[in-house]
Amino acid sequence: MPSNAHWLAVADQLVSSRVFEVDDAPFIRTLSEAATAELRPERGGVMLFDVDRPLLAARDERAGNSALVVVGLIDDVVVGFARCQIFTVGSRRVASVDDLFVHPAARGVGVGASMLGLIRAWAGENDCSHLESQVLPGNREAKNFFERMGMVTRRMQVSTEL
Repeated sequence: MPSNAHWLAVADQLVSSRVFEVDDAPFIRTLSEAATAELRPERGGVMLFDVDRPLLAARDERAGNSALVVVGLIDDVVVGFARCQIFTVGSRRVASVDDLFVHPAARGVGVGASMLGLIRAWAGENDCSHLESQVLPGNREAKNFFERMGMVTRRMQVSTEL
């Protein structure tokens, strides 16, 4: 398991992340609803929620994967969450960040970086060879975030409605 928390100071506020605790559930539910409201109308959002998420859930159930849920905080206020699953392909273990969301008012100060840092440490401790995530087309802010974190695009998926 990763260390309990990852933190850094920004101005007069403490930005941190830690492993999810049961008391965080209402905050994650609220943030998850906000993420859905923000992302579903975006290009690719309907497919993300109606097709991709159910496929990920089925993959995770079949594989019995280990998972990590973390929350991002400013001071002691939960302002973000991230969910990561480990899956195995052949002999390769991959940590997949399936959700990473920071409340819009808390973006740009390091909350996402803190959560991703904790996930990266956990993935390394669990012998993962790769860390991956996905970004909706046109979500330049998210793409730029992941690139700043050292991640690169390895595939673009295309789709059409029939």
